[in-house]
Amino acid sequence: MKSLKLAVLAACGVLLAVGSARAADWELWPDKTQMPPGELLEGLPITPTGENLATIWIDLGDQTLEKDGVKYKALQMFRDQKFTATVPVGRYLIGLLGNALPAGTVDLMAMTAAMNLVSVEVDGTAIPIDSSYLLFVKDLVAPGHDVGLYNVFPRFTKPGIHTYVERFKLVDPFFWVEPYAQEAACGTDCGYIQDPWPAFEGHYVWVPEQVGDPVDGFIVYEYTLTVVEEPTAVAPSTWGQVKDAQK
Repeated sequence: MKSLKLAVLAACGVLLAVGSARAADWELWPDKTQMPPGELLEGLPITPTGENLATIWIDLGDQTLEKDGVKYKALQMFRDQKFTATVPVGRYLIGLLGNALPAGTVDLMAMTAAMNLVSVEVDGTAIPIDSSYLLFVKDLVAPGHDVGLYNVFPRFTKPGIHTYVERFKLVDPFFWVEPYAQEAACGTDCGYIQDPWPAFEGHYVWVPEQVGDPVDGFIVYEYTLTVVEEPTAVAPSTWGQVKDAQK
């Protein structure tokens, strides 16, 4: 009983800390059933030099895993990154949140759950993330092109220097077949690239972290943000396609 009381007190303390920080400088989008309106969204950098998001996977060389007699090329989902960006006050920020693929090709909810966003941290306050934040959105990027994502969108209510951190931890390998033929029909607007490993015919598997700084099982995206009033904000070119598709 003593440990239970301590756990309740600790939870209350965390809630108070989150509440006070939110009231001061930031807040999370509160509705887990839908994304923020498109006009309130702002993209954050996802790749270091703005290249196609499909290039985010980390090639692990000759490593493969076998499933049902088929060899799958091993990939790391992505790797630790640090970014700086300028964003406007009051906009909900889109970091690295999920996956977009042609409808009916891959189980997007399973794929996004496998990414396992365990927490985000806003101005030093950590918020645990669980499966209740998972959201499926039809036709978001383009007609017939669906998205599975973590419905986690912070926004800052005051100008200044702020921080935002996303922490992912893949636990079990995730196998899938990348639908290159269907993606080609949508083209570059949907992030399509030519199959870089045609010998595997799209058979890929995400495996736990092997490349990182440090290699600790967590893949961490860290943002240092200069938050400014709307007229002077400069929007990075990343998930702008998602924002535009919502308008």
